[in-house]
Amino acid sequence: MTKSRYCLWGFLIILLYFLPNIIWGENSVLPIHDFLDSNVAHIHAMVESGTVWDFDASLPILSGVPRASAGSPLNLRVLLYCILPPFWAIIAGLFLIKLSAFLGMFFLLTGHVLKGRGMGVAFLASILFAFVPFYPDYGISSAGIPMLALAFLNLWEGRYKVESFVLIGYFAFFSSLVLSGFFACVVLAVMLAVSWARSKKFPMLPFVGLCFLSALYIGLNFDLFLGFWGGSGEVSHRVEFAAEPLLASLGTSLSAFLVSQYHAGTCLAAIPVAVFLLFVKRFREYRTLRFVTLLLLSLMLLGVVLREVFLRSGFGGGFQPDRFYFLYPALVFTLLAVVLQEMPACRKWMPALMLVVNLGMDVHFRDNLATRLGITDYPSFSQYFDTALFDRIKADTGWAEGRDKCASLAMHPAVAEYNGMYTVDGYYPSYPLRYKHEFQRVIQGELDKSASLESYFCGWGSRCYVFSSELGTKYLWGKNSGQKVDNLSIDTRALKELGCTWLFSAVPIENAALLGLSLEGVWEGENSFWRVYGYRL
Repeated sequence: MTKSRYCLWGFLIILLYFLPNIIWGENSVLPIHDFLDSNVAHIHAMVESGTVWDFDASLPILSGVPRASAGSPLNLRVLLYCILPPFWAIIAGLFLIKLSAFLGMFFLLTGHVLKGRGMGVAFLASILFAFVPFYPDYGISSAGIPMLALAFLNLWEGRYKVESFVLIGYFAFFSSLVLSGFFACVVLAVMLAVSWARSKKFPMLPFVGLCFLSALYIGLNFDLFLGFWGGSGEVSHRVEFAAEPLLASLGTSLSAFLVSQYHAGTCLAAIPVAVFLLFVKRFREYRTLRFVTLLLLSLMLLGVVLREVFLRSGFGGGFQPDRFYFLYPALVFTLLAVVLQEMPACRKWMPALMLVVNLGMDVHFRDNLATRLGITDYPSFSQYFDTALFDRIKADTGWAEGRDKCASLAMHPAVAEYNGMYTVDGYYPSYPLRYKHEFQRVIQGELDKSASLESYFCGWGSRCYVFSSELGTKYLWGKNSGQKVDNLSIDTRALKELGCTWLFSAVPIENAALLGLSLEGVWEGENSFWRVYGYRL
């Protein structure tokens, strides 16, 4: 079978994965954690307010987070929201992620790793790589690493120059500098230096490629660099990030080795790595691959050490130097292809095992299946944001843009933000430290009741929420939960000082009157996930 035929089959298989989403549309279940509860709402709010290109504007969250901190409007994932409705922008982005993962890995394996041998093995490993549950909000930060490696290996060999620079540009425009871009550049720089030292010949084309990638990242993230050099004048809440206890931190690192890291794409990492290192005998043929393996494992170890140093010393402003794990899934599946090629016996069980693990850890696939089978009542995309319900709420409360602000209890503030409401709470990766301290006054009474909540907020704080010790860190309390809050201890005066006029809760607050909260209405719909209690401050 030819390469083009394999590529066509890969395209059709990936399309089949998305067929349920095409049929169900907005009734599909999508990941909420670190996705619908954050950046989907932020980007949608930018698009709706027309501030995608206005870097002087602010997002309607946490009483005005600077728009510039939300990233470049030229990032492909943002552009998709500009031309498609949010749900279809998400599906289109996910499709591009998986297609990029498949094609990048397939051409890397056939052109450089297996070098024309075992095209069927390359196809199998590439499809398995495409089914890694990559987080949809991060573009090809992890899924595109094979494509980036393909581009640079081509430049090293002096072929496909134009195509390689196009791939480098595509990676820059559809990935995150802080998640994987910086770390990919570090690995590439080290490899350039080692190559130069060993061959005594400067690798000019790969060096130009690295400069091109770096220049694109700087241009796309100029606001981030300005903020880093003090341009914003604000100290980020990330400076108060606290380190995990040492044993817990080591456990996190071990987990990243065994099953990767869920933001980068959870996968069964240990088996193919172990098999490759222990049983593949033809080491001389795979010297470069062996070098990359040892380099990456060394960088992961270095990242763990640096993470402990940075967090325990307070140095680095919350920078996470252990994110080399975003490069890890690509290496794992490259090694998997080598193992399958060199050890045919592994083809009988390893691919099936990897596929089952990938789909089992894929929130998008798993939660849709569980919901359709009636195992769980996880909210669909339309139920989670429930625009019809919130349109009624805004109409009934006389919500006025520019005057009213709200907070949320027992539900993610992103729901209100998505529906055009200005929120004083929210989930954001970096916001002013001063605001964290101001908001802490609101919830200090609840933090005093729970050591775990206090540690969660004070030692991390990216979820700047109205917490309740009775609810913990669960924010999906549907109308059938039967849950209530008996004794909410928040400072409503401090909440008013932040400009908040409404508190919308997914559960009733029994001591609302004592807090000076007036219940103005209760809203739900026949197909709604939420029952919303509206309290006026």
